[in-house]
Amino acid sequence: MDPARELEDLRSLLEAPSPAVLMTYRPDGSADVSPVWFRYTGEAFEVVVAKSNSKLGHLARDPRGRADDLRDRPSFPRCEGPG
Repeated sequence: MDPARELEDLRSLLEAPSPAVLMTYRPDGSADVSPVWFRYTGEAFEVVVAKSNSKLGHLARDPRGRADDLRDRPSFPRCEGPG
């Protein structure tokens, strides 16, 4: 496949609001996995999370995280945070 076409397909896939699974870490080190909506703005991933959601506290304490795209695709884009 043409690399330019692959890049454009990936860009359009990431720019559309999409369902994902976000994994963060609780204070005891166990994983907290939950569904979220995200989109890629070209500079950053934006994830829809309520201000009162525990995921924000988890990420403030430990910035490691992982988001897996849930759309039916042959390969799923994955984003991992620092750590």
